[in-house]
Amino acid sequence: MTTEKPIEIKSWPQSLSTILHPFKPEVWMELDKLGCFVETRHNANGFAYIIHYPDTKYGASVIKKRGSHGADKDLFELSVTWEGHLCYDTQITDGVIENLTDGDVMTLLRLIARLDEKGRIRK
Repeated sequence: MTTEKPIEIKSWPQSLSTILHPFKPEVWMELDKLGCFVETRHNANGFAYIIHYPDTKYGASVIKKRGSHGADKDLFELSVTWEGHLCYDTQITDGVIENLTDGDVMTLLRLIARLDEKGRIRK
């Protein structure tokens, strides 16, 4: 049985680092406060975070990848999800929200956490 030696990377190119770790620490802290589970998917074109909330069937898909709206300006796209599938009938949005800053993403994640079973934002 042969084991391959892991590739040693002395420094990450800036563009790759941004793709692999695009959220600022404040966003990660907010996700932790909300008790979210975050699934990360990435490839050479970019990444997607699939965010699951513990007390609801709603979640979010946040992406930044080559070709997505705003990626060339270091911005995100966000979609609301229901049971892991894209959801287009909430009070927050009926589609994909484009060109979002980290602050915009945090605001939307807080709102998604407050959605009721009918897609309305609870007070």
